[in-house]
Amino acid sequence: MNFTTLKQIVDRALQASEFEISGATLQSSSVTVLFRNFFSSDRLQLSNASKRSESDTSVVIRGELTSSFKGLSNLQAVAAFEVVNSEAEIRLQMTGLPQNWKLSDLFPTLKASLFDDFAYARVTLILDSQDKTPLPQDFPQPFGYRAYSPALQSKRIEGLSLQATLTLQSGLEGLEWFLSGSQWEIEGVIVLFEDKPSICLQSVPQDPLSIAGYEIPFLLNLVSVLLEPIEPSAPPVLTVCMQLEAVIEKDINGTALKIPVYFREHSSQMTVLNIWSNLSSASHIAFEEISSLISGASVAGQIPP
Repeated sequence: MNFTTLKQIVDRALQASEFEISGATLQSSSVTVLFRNFFSSDRLQLSNASKRSESDTSVVIRGELTSSFKGLSNLQAVAAFEVVNSEAEIRLQMTGLPQNWKLSDLFPTLKASLFDDFAYARVTLILDSQDKTPLPQDFPQPFGYRAYSPALQSKRIEGLSLQATLTLQSGLEGLEWFLSGSQWEIEGVIVLFEDKPSICLQSVPQDPLSIAGYEIPFLLNLVSVLLEPIEPSAPPVLTVCMQLEAVIEKDINGTALKIPVYFREHSSQMTVLNIWSNLSSASHIAFEEISSLISGASVAGQIPP
């Protein structure tokens, strides 16, 4: 497949009363897999479709999605087509989700979890046949969970990601204090394992929190993880986690030491907040320098109850 042929295929689809295209028409196995995984058939349909833009390497179509996506219909869609390594690829952005929509509406297994403690605005769901937003390679280990087994990894369905603005609705008291506000731009990946989502959403570092002589810019992670039971025949269990993380920088006798700090919570209904750090990178510090490392103002009374 070359771009000239791709453009001809897209132009022909635009001439029909309803825009319809498939991975088979595009001669692209990756597009076929994407469509079948998320639309149940190898077909993308748009009404009121028109060409939004065109360049030497891509053509972009916009319209209204008539194919059903996870029970959602009539979404606004922008589809960008290009050729990568002689294969047609698509990046489909979907907006216009219903008011008060939440991720748990898409995945009922997330109902009453931390994901429901936020309101979602300016949501964009993205399908990408190149899967440009995969799960982190070591996921979910950075959040305190055991790595996924090869058997579970083999069942993953990739290609879906999300961008949104989160606003805290209820519970999770003190979160605004750590993150300098109550609204955050997040983005990340959603990988499916049958009907259960493995999600890794992250914000950028927020305005620094000033405490005990340090300036600490926390960022927000919101994840869902599958826990694999010991019994192989038993299905995995979904759990969720919110993790705030930051890096504290400390000068130790002219050496810049970076200390990662993590705050982790599993439910707004729980009163336990796990706080820890990893000083393995500080192994070269002499024993007598420890007092300099930890010196600073008391945090008594500075952290909200």
